[in-house]
Amino acid sequence: MATKGGTDNAVMLSVQVRQVAPSIDGKRSSNGASICNEYGD
Repeated sequence: MATKGGTDNAVMLSVQVRQVAPSIDGKRSSNGASICNEYGD
């Protein structure tokens, strides 16, 4: 049971990472652009 639970948790984490990662990359790139625009001048 412990092994099955651990596997289920790992699968859930991987699914969450796949859903969250794109939004994190989008925020990171947009924030980087805004920072360059703000402090570039």
